[in-house]
Amino acid sequence: MNPNSNSHSCIPCSLLCLPLLVLASIAWPGGLGAQPQGQTPGPEARTSPNVEIHGRIVNGTTRGPGKVALLELIRPGKQMNILQTMENVTGTFRFPAVERASVPFLIRATYEGETYVTVVPPVPARQDAAQTVEVYDIGAKRADLNIMPGIEIMNMQEGLRVNYVYSVDNASRPPRAFAGNEFEIPVPEGIQIKGCQLAHESSRMPAPFGCKVQDGKIIIEKGFRPGSSQLTVQAEQESRTFADQETSYPFKVLVWKPEQSRPQISGDKDQQELNIRGLGPALKVDYDNRSVTYQMPDTGFHYDNPLESDYNPVFENGWLSLAGILGALAIIVLAISILSSVRIQFKR
Repeated sequence: MNPNSNSHSCIPCSLLCLPLLVLASIAWPGGLGAQPQGQTPGPEARTSPNVEIHGRIVNGTTRGPGKVALLELIRPGKQMNILQTMENVTGTFRFPAVERASVPFLIRATYEGETYVTVVPPVPARQDAAQTVEVYDIGAKRADLNIMPGIEIMNMQEGLRVNYVYSVDNASRPPRAFAGNEFEIPVPEGIQIKGCQLAHESSRMPAPFGCKVQDGKIIIEKGFRPGSSQLTVQAEQESRTFADQETSYPFKVLVWKPEQSRPQISGDKDQQELNIRGLGPALKVDYDNRSVTYQMPDTGFHYDNPLESDYNPVFENGWLSLAGILGALAIIVLAISILSSVRIQFKR
């Protein structure tokens, strides 16, 4: 799966090596880099308040120099602050100097309609080093994707919150990107999409991006780069009956909140309890090429803010409730990591 607004991330490369001769000279007293005794380094030896982010663009498919239509230097925050832009960049690049920051810089590259984000940590040595921005040719097929699907259902007081979670491993050879707008998720009528985000294994930073419902399907506008990505789509509906229209997978992992609001399931082929430490209740639900319905109860609700609940049967006060919610969030993270450990090859 921007900060990257729609983005993927790659790991910055390490510091460039200095010639051995220079290193040897610095190591010996009186060598090229030696400081006269009794003197301290001048201001030029200290870290500059400004930095010129620079590096090279690599085409991960051909392993040769890459060319991108747009290269942007971004400082993330409440809004993405685009500091510098460069167009039609080939091979190497160097942005004009900008002030160092206590947050990571992002380098966003646009290539063949897809965006790729490289994270530059807020460490002077890493900022001064040459960065590697990797992009890929479009061309991965659906058969190249190993997909693990999951569903999280939260029984809210005003209805249901449904999170579609997909662990996607793009195993194309040679490595190519799977184009956006080619991945669709059928959804029931009346459901509202609240947000989509994609995270790639190289940075693990969830990046929100635009998605929409068209002809009863969520159109995922973001493509999948080679490697493992985590796609999450958050949806809401007023009805407590959720009919999962996506029947292309042999099974899905189901997680629900709160624990006492276990759904009644119909239309499935089989169910299997998952006993995974720290995950909480979960099910492996086998599908049989037809819609599966999840009926949530009219009582027992999940609260984002536990203080909104008049009565909490698990914790007797607000502070313990808050601790319980934080624990539940940790469980959700564990559930996502478990989805990534299983691979299902999805072919149509």
